[in-house]
Amino acid sequence: MRNTFTAPRFTLSKKISMLVVSTVLFSFVILGINFDNFLKENDFDATKKRMIHAFSRVTSHVEAIRSSLTAGIAFNQTDESLLASIELINNYQDKENYNAVLLDEEKKNVAEKLLDKVKFSFNRDIALYDKNSELIAFIVKHDGEYLLNFISYDNGKRFVWQKLESQPRYIITEYNSSESNFIHYHHPAYYAINDATNDTLVTYHSNSNGLYIKSHHNITDPKSRQIIAHIEMTNLLDSAYFAHLSIDLNVDIHREENCSMDATDLLRSDIEDLHVTQNDLSYMACGYIDTLDGKLFITAKLQKELLQQNLRENRYQLLLLIIGVTVVILTLLHYLFKRSLATPLSQLMEQIQKVRNRDYEHLSLVKSGDELETISNNIDLLASTVRSREASLKESRENLRYLSDHDVLTGLPNRRFFEQKVQEAHLFANEHNSRFALLFIDVDHFKEVNDTLGHPVGDILLRKIAETLNLFTTTGDTLARIGGDEFIILVEKYDHDKLTEMLGNMIKRFNQPLECHEYKLISTISVGIAVYPMDADDNISLIQYADLALSRQKDKGGNGYNFFSYEMAIGYKERVSILRQLKEAVKDYAGFYLVYQPKISVTTKKIVAVEALIRWNSPLNGPVRPDQFITFAEESGLIVPLGKWILLQACSDFVKLKKDYPILQYIGINISIVQLLQDNILTTLDETINTTGISPEHIEIEITESYIATSDQRVLGLLDKFREKKTKLSIDDFGTGYSSLNYLHKLPVTALKIDKTFIDNVPHSQESILIIQSIISLSKAFNLSVTAEGVEEIEQVKFLESIGCDEIQGYYYSRPLTYEQLVEYIKEHS
Repeated sequence: MRNTFTAPRFTLSKKISMLVVSTVLFSFVILGINFDNFLKENDFDATKKRMIHAFSRVTSHVEAIRSSLTAGIAFNQTDESLLASIELINNYQDKENYNAVLLDEEKKNVAEKLLDKVKFSFNRDIALYDKNSELIAFIVKHDGEYLLNFISYDNGKRFVWQKLESQPRYIITEYNSSESNFIHYHHPAYYAINDATNDTLVTYHSNSNGLYIKSHHNITDPKSRQIIAHIEMTNLLDSAYFAHLSIDLNVDIHREENCSMDATDLLRSDIEDLHVTQNDLSYMACGYIDTLDGKLFITAKLQKELLQQNLRENRYQLLLLIIGVTVVILTLLHYLFKRSLATPLSQLMEQIQKVRNRDYEHLSLVKSGDELETISNNIDLLASTVRSREASLKESRENLRYLSDHDVLTGLPNRRFFEQKVQEAHLFANEHNSRFALLFIDVDHFKEVNDTLGHPVGDILLRKIAETLNLFTTTGDTLARIGGDEFIILVEKYDHDKLTEMLGNMIKRFNQPLECHEYKLISTISVGIAVYPMDADDNISLIQYADLALSRQKDKGGNGYNFFSYEMAIGYKERVSILRQLKEAVKDYAGFYLVYQPKISVTTKKIVAVEALIRWNSPLNGPVRPDQFITFAEESGLIVPLGKWILLQACSDFVKLKKDYPILQYIGINISIVQLLQDNILTTLDETINTTGISPEHIEIEITESYIATSDQRVLGLLDKFREKKTKLSIDDFGTGYSSLNYLHKLPVTALKIDKTFIDNVPHSQESILIIQSIISLSKAFNLSVTAEGVEEIEQVKFLESIGCDEIQGYYYSRPLTYEQLVEYIKEHS
């Protein structure tokens, strides 16, 4: 392979230039004799107006683009999604320890957002820089469509991920600053770096492509007003633009490197003062635009109307002369080109054909002493480079194939690879009438490790668990990590006794500590097992059943294994059926209705309040237990729209009841933990109050003690906001053991409800009696009212009266009633 080449002795360009120049000069001398040397002077004024109009079109386009860029780029200051992405990148980007998983995905999102902005503003490119003025991502128009780019790092080295908008995936290339588009890796200081104003700066640039009009804008943090990013958007007036304008105006307009005529400043001067010159053939004018790269000259040319009487008289003579000259020149060119170009080009084509066929050895080089010889040598060099690149590409593909099939953290096969192995095992089992098993594995309480010791320790623990699980696999087994703390093992040679023995040893091993740096952690596991074809004859169901068996083991407390059974499948199908019906019912709330259970004052023995309870009559299953469908609704998120309906319906009913029966003081409404975790829960409450006209003091929000115990300052903040609206707050099922009684003084609650489990044991259980007495005593100390729920016997009523309970709720007084039944009850007992 040659790396250096001798300069050609007599270049091809010189040969062609001499031929062309000689031909042009000879033709011009002959033709110049017959050309008129003047144009009518009265054409000058009309020509100047056309010139002025042409340059006015250029300046108006420049101003229009400037305005469009200014408006389009300033809009990014209000794009909250883009601001959030910029903040993430600014906070987490570290070139030396670059988090590609987090940052590259965010930069892809940024590139998509930039693509939308540059496309819908009909501009050419856009670039985004971080707070350190370093390039994050940029979009460039390329061959009719946009090329998306973002900057990534590997051990401090920059790379560019790029793709066309029509392509599905990015490819990686070494970073090469797009100088030709004036997109720099480091944002140039067109304005002061610490200038936190939101004004947009527009600059002009030029190169061989044309005039670049570029707008610059500092993006600032809405709160701190500090600069967090820089953004640039560009449009281009290129040769195609000037060609199109020339056709539109019938004026030859084009760019020039320099201009020998007096040139007018198109953006600062009065175009009416345009200086127009003429020669024998045309009128000409020149203007310029000052750019950061120097002056960009724009010339306009109009051909004169030729009044050539001599041309008509000598037309025949000129025609004969041109024909004669053409014949001579063509004959000479044919001879020279055949000798100088045809043979070398034939050799080049043979060389190119070999490269195309990937035959990189023994390429015949051209020896013509001109550029063709240089091209031939470069093709030889290219062939060597391509051969090296193909070898590298093959290695990269193998690495990518490995990464696509394996988990990065543990090195185990991933879900994609595992599903392929299960499919292969399925086919093998069918052909050989054999069985295989799937072991679905979940790490018990893994979230607590992440929450208390941090994700780095959690990652180390996952690798240790993967290594330990691998000890229990044999030849033919496949261990994979399918996400989070979930693993799965494919046992192709299924033997129940051996598998049971292996599972027992595995559970014992995970009851021993694993060393994670300075920590020794005991991390038990739960395993669910499903066997093909005993449990299911398709892979999807088999995996679902293994997962279901795992869930049953988790319900038992984990730290063990559980084989799938037919009873589980029945329960699973019933669960799926109910959940499907629940989704349909929530669409129009068909089948749902509210019942109300009275709350009786211990002092007056009169009804003082009611609690709203939801019921569901399924069209397929009939009445469904509340504890069953409410659990499904919470797990699926359907409790949010359902809870909103409950709140609205209960408040509407209470407003009507309160109007006729003023004895009612408030209505209790249960709010799920899932609803409380929604950001719009307070908005929902406000909308209900405004819609129904209910007074906030007549609403008592009942929340579970578990919500208070499992949350933090967010709980106190939300409860305070409820109380600011004057609504009552009650802790439901109090005393079940989640929180300390001493924690009550921190909470803005107004009431407690003693859980039914304590009431059931009264008056026979001394422990329950002591607990209830403690709750009521502490409640009185904190000025909280107390409601006992689930009261069913007269002895319980008498006991609660004796210790100062405020309200009683339960079947002793009334079961939950429909609205109509409640009205009758109030009439009878008020």
